[in-house]
Amino acid sequence: MISDGGVLRPAPDAAGGLVPIISALLQDAGGHWVFTAPQRTGEADMSGSPIHHDTPWHPLPLDEALIERQRESVSIKTLLWLFHYLHDTSVQPSFGPSMEPAWQAYRQVNRHFADALASLRENDSDEVVLVNDFHLMLVPQMFAERPSTRKSTLAYFHHVPWCEPDYFGILPEWMRDEILRSLLWSDFVAFHCDRWGDAFLACCVRFLPDADITGRTVSYRDHQTVVTTAPGPIDAQVLCELRGHPETDRWRNILERRASGRQVITRVDRIDLWKNLVRGFSAYEILLRRNPSLAADFWFCAIVTPPRLVTDRHKRYQALCEETVRRINEEYPGAGEAISLIYWDGRGSQRNRAAAALSMGAATLVNPTYDGLNMVAKESLILNSRGPLLLSVNTGVYPQLAACAIPVQPFDVTGTAAALAQVMSAERAISPPGDTEACLAAMRSETPAKWLRAIIEKQR
Repeated sequence: MISDGGVLRPAPDAAGGLVPIISALLQDAGGHWVFTAPQRTGEADMSGSPIHHDTPWHPLPLDEALIERQRESVSIKTLLWLFHYLHDTSVQPSFGPSMEPAWQAYRQVNRHFADALASLRENDSDEVVLVNDFHLMLVPQMFAERPSTRKSTLAYFHHVPWCEPDYFGILPEWMRDEILRSLLWSDFVAFHCDRWGDAFLACCVRFLPDADITGRTVSYRDHQTVVTTAPGPIDAQVLCELRGHPETDRWRNILERRASGRQVITRVDRIDLWKNLVRGFSAYEILLRRNPSLAADFWFCAIVTPPRLVTDRHKRYQALCEETVRRINEEYPGAGEAISLIYWDGRGSQRNRAAAALSMGAATLVNPTYDGLNMVAKESLILNSRGPLLLSVNTGVYPQLAACAIPVQPFDVTGTAAALAQVMSAERAISPPGDTEACLAAMRSETPAKWLRAIIEKQR
């Protein structure tokens, strides 16, 4: 059984990330998927959620008002920003009286998921219950502490980064302890890379003094939790089919016309605060300032999607991205725009647009400030192994791809410009560094089933 707190609308052409992974898992191993399907106030009776054993898909009809009471204040502005180091601590967060009802709503959402999982479980030793991400960090305790003896394996996967103890300590004591204690009801707590798992273990050391930690196992209140690493898998075959799809060809033709014969520096991102688009544009601007003629030879093509979780801060950041691109284009005209933000035109799948850009790039820039994994980095190598990958060292995928990527320090704009200059140099032969074939072979062998096994296997 799989539980996910995001608002998901499963579709065959859904964007990369969790949806295709979970869909493939259900096809391979069977099971059930519980996900959020908001209902407007009064439209659904929460006591009668349509959870049935004869279907693998279980949209949980949560009251929209309940979701909204906690979505922005807790899920986004507290937790999402915490794990991505996005708080401006001079002014926020500020945990006043309004946080208590918002956190209670977060608890209620988690309770509904725990109840749904309990109604579906078989409770045998072969069953795996997988809870996904920071929306549902209280589900493990709510599910596991039920009176009946649990025989199934309970795992929690954290898809975003986990922050270091000093930053996690921003949370009030009652909140951080509730989160940690709940997660330690899991048999396994998993992350995309060791770095995030190490940070989680350090938080357990700092904030749960009665926890005993040996290696990557936490013993707490008569229960043992193993912290594991399982980088999210990619479906290389699907990507290769996507590369030759007619809709991808249509997008490739559109982009080639806009490139006007120039080589393409590609990035593919949702306009989220941690994706670091503006610093990437600023790095390219440094090169244009040194040599304006580069605009006639290279086109910075940014394939972008509006943020999924919209706040006023997201809107301001999107406006900043657009203003930065406009200003640079006005200052450095070439054969066309020096930098372009390419939004989806509503035709076909957004994955076709991304695949087209990645497959034709002379290089790909992936420079998030912090990212749980970053699937685009893996997609870029599968779709275009000839184009160098400039990769932030703060992505969860960096340890997996370090041998075939050019490292980028995401806050160092001058350093990012130097990395871009390296792949844009007239003297260079554009080719990725390191043992790319080994990276490609490893990614081609990935499957969701192997990913799940890695989550629930004890590791040294």
